[in-house]
Amino acid sequence: MEGSGRGFCLLPEIAIPPLVLSLSKDTECAAMTDRQQRVDGLRPLALPRPVRVTTDEAGMPSSVALAAQGGTPLAVAQVDEAWRIAEEWWRETPLGRTYYRVIVDGGRPITLFHDDLAAAAGTDPDGGWYQQRY
Repeated sequence: MEGSGRGFCLLPEIAIPPLVLSLSKDTECAAMTDRQQRVDGLRPLALPRPVRVTTDEAGMPSSVALAAQGGTPLAVAQVDEAWRIAEEWWRETPLGRTYYRVIVDGGRPITLFHDDLAAAAGTDPDGGWYQQRY
């Protein structure tokens, strides 16, 4: 069917606005936290939340304090897995993170990451630790 000339695709009794994608706006979400908002006013879902993490001698998380839990530190009972990503090296602000899938006392799984590049540069006011929500 032909469009109405107003930027909508007409289907029987349904008007759907055209899908517009902008790579630059979508990729800016990668470095955002819950406290930030995109220029276009949209707020992406499940952004990382800053957390306080204590590490052991090997640099592995030993406790994590979540704001949702009142900031009370939860002991890490087990580190299930750890992995590192380094991507978007071509951008002005590349990503370099070390992720940890941990189990805290009580059995709750939490995915944490340390922003290695921001922490090394001293540009992260939150200490470089975040909870990755899905």
